[in-house]
Amino acid sequence: MPTTALASGLLTGLDVFVGRPIVMITKQPFVESASHLLKGLHRVGSVRTIDFDEFLDKPGLLTEAILAATERQREAVDAGFVA
Repeated sequence: MPTTALASGLLTGLDVFVGRPIVMITKQPFVESASHLLKGLHRVGSVRTIDFDEFLDKPGLLTEAILAATERQREAVDAGFVA
């Protein structure tokens, strides 16, 4: 089950994700059986979620989400600060 694998992977490296932007593609809304980690990921970082079906119709949504999620870091780099 992909959600379980994702949740397990995040649990083992959660400290890597704290404070970092996250973009995920998944069915929306989350199914009742989705892991609590997946449902609560927005509590540890900035999370942008793309609905899987919308992504299939418009793959460019991923690029838009990544650019939006990394905007602060890119601005900091442009200003000479380490992001």
